[in-house]
Amino acid sequence: PSASCITLIGSVTDASTGKPIAKAYVFVLVSGVNYVSWAAANYPDAQILMTTKTDANGNYRMPSSLPRNAPYTIVISVKGYYDKYGDNLVWTDTDASEYRLDAQLNK
Repeated sequence: PSASCITLIGSVTDASTGKPIAKAYVFVLVSGVNYVSWAAANYPDAQILMTTKTDANGNYRMPSSLPRNAPYTIVISVKGYYDKYGDNLVWTDTDASEYRLDAQLNK
């Protein structure tokens, strides 16, 4: 990965038990698309830049890197839990090239 990019890594756990959540989807939406507009359009694949799933221990690593200084919405979703998302997140030159973004999901 280039120095002008970051790679998202992290873990997804149950907010009440702290246990890892396997097979949770982690989506990065196309720059400029936020969660509400994606949901309102019925979650079109065309608005997903990349996706991955958590492993048996709840860990993930995005398959590609993201450019710095551009806004991206991250969505974490798995059946039985409320979606968790961050709209228009921006990573700058001071952020690590491997950026850890952990999430705790609620039922």
